[in-house]
Amino acid sequence: MGFLKGHWSSLQGLCIHIYDKKGLQYAALWVTTCIHLHAFALDHEDMQFVNRDTFYKKGWKTAKKER
Repeated sequence: MGFLKGHWSSLQGLCIHIYDKKGLQYAALWVTTCIHLHAFALDHEDMQFVNRDTFYKKGWKTAKKER
C-alpha cells in the first residue's frame, strides 16, 4: 500500500470514516481503481503497447485536435 500511496496522491488524502457497507465499498473502489491505474501505467511506460492500444491512440488523436 505504501508504494501505491507514493504514486497516487489521492490515496494519501483518502480520509474517510467507514461506518457502514457503503463507506467500505467506496474505499475499496477507490483503492482498486488506483491499483488498476497503476497496472495500466506500468504496462504502458515502456511504450510497447502503443501501436495496438486503441484507448491510447484515441486519446493521442484527441490531444492533437485540441492543440
